[in-house]
Amino acid sequence: MLKLSGFFLLSLAPNLMASGLSDPSVSFYQNCQNVDEYGCFVSPAGCEKTSNCTLGATWKATALDIYEFQLISASGDYVAVGFPYDASMGPAPVVACSQQLSKPAVNFNTAKYTSAAAFNHSDFITAYKVEKAEGNSLLCSFSMNSTFSVASSNSSGEQAFNFNVNNTYMVLALGPVKNGVLDVHDKKGISGDIIDLTKHNNFLPDDPAKAFYQNCQNSPDYGCFVFPSGCDKTSNCTLGANWIATAEEVYSIQLISSTNDYVAIGFPDVSGMSPAPVVSCSTKFSKASINWNEGTDSAPAFNNTNFVTSYKVETGEAKDMICSLTIDSAFSVTSTNTSDPIKFDLNSNSTFIILAQGPVSDDKIGYHSEKTKSDKIVDMTLNNKFFHKNDTSHNDTEAAIYEDCFQSKGCFGFPAKCELTKNCDMIVTYTKMANKAETGFRFQIGGKAAQDYIALGLSDDNQMGDDSVMACIKDPNTSQVSVSMYWNTAKPLNSVELADPHFGISGITGTLVDDFYMCTFYRKAATNIPIPSLRDGSSNKTFYDLDNNEYYLLLAHGPVSSSTGKIQRHLPDTYVSANSVDLSSFSSVGGEKATLVKLHASFMILAWLLCANFGTFFARYCKDIFQAHKIFGADVWFRAHQASMGLTVLLSLAGLVPILIDRKLSPIVDKKYHPLVGLATLVIAFIQPFIGYFRPSKDHQFRPLFKLFHTFLGYSCIMLAISSIFLTNELEKKYLTNWGTYLMIAFSVWLGVSHLSMSSYRLVKEGEAQTTLADNPVVRSGFLVFVIGLLGLSIAVIMSVLLN
Repeated sequence: MLKLSGFFLLSLAPNLMASGLSDPSVSFYQNCQNVDEYGCFVSPAGCEKTSNCTLGATWKATALDIYEFQLISASGDYVAVGFPYDASMGPAPVVACSQQLSKPAVNFNTAKYTSAAAFNHSDFITAYKVEKAEGNSLLCSFSMNSTFSVASSNSSGEQAFNFNVNNTYMVLALGPVKNGVLDVHDKKGISGDIIDLTKHNNFLPDDPAKAFYQNCQNSPDYGCFVFPSGCDKTSNCTLGANWIATAEEVYSIQLISSTNDYVAIGFPDVSGMSPAPVVSCSTKFSKASINWNEGTDSAPAFNNTNFVTSYKVETGEAKDMICSLTIDSAFSVTSTNTSDPIKFDLNSNSTFIILAQGPVSDDKIGYHSEKTKSDKIVDMTLNNKFFHKNDTSHNDTEAAIYEDCFQSKGCFGFPAKCELTKNCDMIVTYTKMANKAETGFRFQIGGKAAQDYIALGLSDDNQMGDDSVMACIKDPNTSQVSVSMYWNTAKPLNSVELADPHFGISGITGTLVDDFYMCTFYRKAATNIPIPSLRDGSSNKTFYDLDNNEYYLLLAHGPVSSSTGKIQRHLPDTYVSANSVDLSSFSSVGGEKATLVKLHASFMILAWLLCANFGTFFARYCKDIFQAHKIFGADVWFRAHQASMGLTVLLSLAGLVPILIDRKLSPIVDKKYHPLVGLATLVIAFIQPFIGYFRPSKDHQFRPLFKLFHTFLGYSCIMLAISSIFLTNELEKKYLTNWGTYLMIAFSVWLGVSHLSMSSYRLVKEGEAQTTLADNPVVRSGFLVFVIGLLGLSIAVIMSVLLN
């Protein structure tokens, strides 16, 4: 019996082995786990270990420019792989396999998540094979050129791809095939990170530029600044820098330049090329050159601490220059032999970053041929895992205020998503204390020490008024940090301290360390808050239940009275959660997008900066052009004026609708200057068409009076409208950014200069007889220049509001 059983098993073994080898999915999973030779992306993650993937792909290079792919899907008529530059389904070229297709389908996914067969493409796929595996899985193998091109439609040019140079994300999908065409996918998977196919290409020579771009695309670990913007995705930057900390006070930096003479990086405190310490690299330098930028000049620094080490300069395959070096975060530079050393600490004091390239002469860098600077201050500590900014572990806050956000506590900070970068101007964290029924919730409120107080309001709506407020206050006299309870009144808007400033809260601690202060305290889940009256000291009560109700979060900061120690009116940059928040949840909280307010602003800017100014300018200065033409029997200038001013009124009405929906009449009731001035502007604007309708004839004795009055009201409207835009800065929230304010100043100057120039020309030409109906070339040119500036500045101001 034993011998028979043994014989039976031995005879069965070849069949079992043959069965295993006949399943093509076995080789897929073997390759996927062979990470040294094959790249692998599967969905769900880790499914390759249990051989039950819904979707998957493996790849390796079989030649310098050829990659062998295997795709697998658990179901569906087709399995497809795509290569987008962003973590989305498109835009992306897509290769799809199906037993119903004799050759692979090449599609193109658009950014709008539609997919269609590519209009044209290079022949970049060979060795196509599709098989059915056990369990109805679909397995596809093919070889693919690393370089190819795809035209998405007959109206688009071919887009080139090179996987040996430019890395992409990877998307996988499965779905049905109908009438020989891929239908909408049933399931999909998108890689969480960019995938570098060349990691499994043993035929590629080492290129130092490749390491630069790989680091730059690995944004969670490396900081990166490149010019032009986005060039790191296509690996063709003119200038670039990336950095990562190798110790708490040491940064490894890579620079790249499209020329091979010199490349330089500088660290100015202000937005500009100087004053700044500058580190330069060149193949002609045996060590890094340290310069000092002052004004438009750059000269070798007289002295400096030895803060640059590990200096290395290489030339890439594309003849670009790559410089690698390490710098100390703290260093000093002496610009001249008569100046004192200037100290820098990139960990404590962030700077702008400037980059430049240019010639080298007599072992000195010459004037740059190309330069760029960062738009804002760059915080290098965001890529320093050894450095802990705003670390509050010295007190009982258990950990730094940013740690465990969205995991064991909720977080809400300003600017948007600053919790992720750990660099908030204002932040609140909240945790439900399950084992402390009496204390309910634990709050932390923190911010930068330049602000005297940071306050969190809990509101039933997204407006300030009738809110419970917890204020973390830094005493302006003693710098002591404490917490007080306030109530926001609605009419008028004000913040009033409760009779008991610690009503409903306990366990208060406050700290001020490294220019960052924070309050930690507990608040009862259920409180019946006594609301103080401004008049007689009496109060009624409002019930707050943090366990069972959701509230909008309102963040604000501002000054504290040095005499009373009470908070004053907050500054304009308040921050409101987009939705009401469950304080028991740890999910991410988004800020209010203020869509209706931005719609209101856009309509009003179009009305008053663009249309109103176009209409008045054309009517005043452009009667000498288009004289040979009529529109509906009237002069062109007159019809243009009518249309522009009519549009001004219509756009103003359109702009009123969203702001009335969002704010109702509260800004007017609160007697804010912006709505009051804006309302006066609109009243005059609505009167103007009626005044124009009763315009006297040209020869009427009241015609000069009409013209004077109509013109005066028109220009008054425009000046009031511009003033009203500037007055938005005194609202509860600052919707016009600082650069938007600068654009408005530029617009006002442009408007004044344009009117002054055209009025001066009219004064010079006054009294000259007109002998022809031909356009006056000076007026025509002035009009065109004015319109270009008017249109550009108006759009720029709108964008400053929309992007805020």
